[in-house]
Amino acid sequence: SPAAPFEVKLVSSQSEVTIDELTGYEFIAVGRDSASDEPLQIYSVTLFDEEGSYNMHGWVSTDNPESYIADFRALAKSFKRKNR
Repeated sequence: SPAAPFEVKLVSSQSEVTIDELTGYEFIAVGRDSASDEPLQIYSVTLFDEEGSYNMHGWVSTDNPESYIADFRALAKSFKRKNR
């Protein structure tokens, strides 16, 4: 399998979330890009339902990661599960 695009060094934040009536977890971590060794801010959300899970991951290399984390959170909160 291909190498992971980043390496997690430290999970700086974790919390339970509810999005579109699905519960799950949000993680924010500090890591490094596997290819360039540049520092990264990593965002991940995993939501669960009775049939499985939904995952969203994003990462940025920036001096101001907080603005990107806000964008990642807004994107995650826009999730809409299709009616079953």
